Amino acid sequence: MNLLDKLAQRCYIIGMIKIDKEIETMKNGTVRKFDYGTVNYEGKTYKMNQDAYPENYGTDGEIRYYATAIGPDGAEYNITWETTKGWDKANAEAKRVEELLAEQKLGYLNEAEETELATLLDSPNTSWLDDESNACDWDRPIDVQRIWEIEE
Repeated sequence: MNLLDKLAQRCYIIGMIKIDKEIETMKNGTVRKFDYGTVNYEGKTYKMNQDAYPENYGTDGEIRYYATAIGPDGAEYNITWETTKGWDKANAEAKRVEELLAEQKLGYLNEAEETELATLLDSPNTSWLDDESNACDWDRPIDVQRIWEIEE
């Protein structure tokens, strides 16, 4: 490990709350167990240490979901999931509904747009957005990248 890697590792450790990867003892003595589940990728099991979150940085506007996990070797990894086609379609429809409602409020909708708005408001696709379990195929991440291993 070179000097820059050691410095980055020390900065990371200093900024962390002392967690033994499974439980955290709070200042008031409360013990909280972390259980975010596991995910398999290329025959290896990774133990999640946070809920997945959406982000569009570096994806040309597309959304991906990310989370960190501890790998079988004890190192920390970034896990990436791609959104499902149904989720993407529901998001596109919701965005279009927002646009049409804004135009409607200003009185700018023509008959075709009024029909489109009514159709979209009746669409069952937007109900997909009520449950984030629809966002990705959580059993099939698209990528796993090692962050680094914390020396003990």
